[in-house]
Amino acid sequence: MVEDVSFRPILECSLRLAEGHNTIIRDFLIQEKFPIPHGFTEDDVDLSAPRLYSDEFF
Repeated sequence: MVEDVSFRPILECSLRLAEGHNTIIRDFLIQEKFPIPHGFTEDDVDLSAPRLYSDEFF
């Protein structure tokens, strides 16, 4: 969760770019008949854990 609202648009843009890159890479791997690697899942994230970084670090 972003606490500083001035950082939110930047992080949202970064997320959209990363998701677009993931789609392009996934399509490439499928086209070349490579297996799709497993990334992080919800089981790998503890949302109740304390924050590690401040908004400025992102």
